[in-house]
Amino acid sequence: MNEKNKNDESKHQEDKLQDQKMWNRINKFFSRSIGQSAKRAPKPKAISKSQSFRILNRFNAMERNSIHMIVILSIISLLLILLLSPLMRFQKVEITGNHDLTKAEVLAASGINKKIPAWQLLSEQHYFIQRAEKNSQIKKVKISYLNMQVAQIKIEENSKVGLVTKKDKNYYILADGKFIPAQSVGEKPQRLP
Repeated sequence: MNEKNKNDESKHQEDKLQDQKMWNRINKFFSRSIGQSAKRAPKPKAISKSQSFRILNRFNAMERNSIHMIVILSIISLLLILLLSPLMRFQKVEITGNHDLTKAEVLAASGINKKIPAWQLLSEQHYFIQRAEKNSQIKKVKISYLNMQVAQIKIEENSKVGLVTKKDKNYYILADGKFIPAQSVGEKPQRLP
């Protein structure tokens, strides 16, 4: 048994010497590549519990960050879906203040219809007002919202004050002095003062 123990000890010492030679070679290699004098590099240690917790915390932080990103992207996508859905479109558009113009004429003049999303009408309200006021019969336009499903358009019309015939065509005279063509030649004037 003594011989066996001596053989084991000698193998163990040989292994230590080989390890020492290997570490010396590694140190020389790194010292040459870095440009520092050859120092003995520390032997690698086993990972302690605190280091393993740090590694796990690092992975947990990465998982937390990825979960946060997934949640944020999900919320953004839900908002986009909601904004583009039929729920965010006006179901009804009310017109008030019109006497001579029909509801269809006011809607055509302003460019508003039920297919326009609510957010577009809210953000581009000034555009729709300017477009409606290009019609010479519309003096003033105000767009308001009763709720997210109902929009209300209040108009003030240029009233018709007279009828003139020029070159076999009838023209209405508006309160601001502009002329607009009458619908037909034989039409009787309506709602004139």
